Amino acid sequence: MQVLPNKEISKQQLATYCMQYSNLFGEEGKIFKGEQENEVRKIFRYPLLEREEELNKFHKKMDNKLKKLILLHKKQISNDIFPIATISYNGCLVGYKMTSPNLKKVYSCNIDQLKQLKEKLTRFHSQGIIHGDIKCSNLLLNNNNEIVLSDLDNMQVDDNPIDSINYIIEFFLEDDKLVDESADIYLYNLFLLQQLAFPNAQYDEINDKLVFGHFPDIFTEQGREELLKMQQCFVKYEGNYLIDSIRNEGKVYGKTTKSNSPVRPNI
Repeated sequence: MQVLPNKEISKQQLATYCMQYSNLFGEEGKIFKGEQENEVRKIFRYPLLEREEELNKFHKKMDNKLKKLILLHKKQISNDIFPIATISYNGCLVGYKMTSPNLKKVYSCNIDQLKQLKEKLTRFHSQGIIHGDIKCSNLLLNNNNEIVLSDLDNMQVDDNPIDSINYIIEFFLEDDKLVDESADIYLYNLFLLQQLAFPNAQYDEINDKLVFGHFPDIFTEQGREELLKMQQCFVKYEGNYLIDSIRNEGKVYGKTTKSNSPVRPNI
């Protein structure tokens, strides 16, 4: 049953949103300022030509997103951003409203913020939520410099899968198109390595460094064992958060050492 308020908009209003410029946009939609001060709205990329094949594909994806938005509202997730209303055209979800407190973009994360991110992911997992796309552009900071996760509608919620799969977690998909917590942990560990050891490197570049045994010299033996698992067991990875294996949190990171471990087999 629908528990979120809904606002029905006209085709002209939808077309205006689709054509309007926004500096906050992604693969699936754009974000615009809302009618209220602490509110924004995300409008999905609607197939305005309304070809049947494209419409059917869009409606199927929106059905999945609607279920997830309703569940996220019910679960009362601990996140400064959460859905507060849906937006529809012709009875189909085309966007949603969400809270928008005073948030800042994340350009880099320190140890404390990386710990906060781990704690937030752990809470999400306990509520049946897998984020599935941990990266700087999906993180924000509130006024207390605490981590806030964005891209809510794309997350996996209970048995409702992620809509837009990034190229890394494709390898974590089961037959039912769902992933487990290991996908988030793997992405988190890549993000931590990017923040503390390989600044500005893309995730595939970091994976390549692990393949050739270039391990950062910042982890305990337990952490090195975790890096070996990431190196050798990508497809069936079942790991732990690297944040729990940092040797000296006050150290300036960036140094790497060459591991004598075998190279990971091809995936």
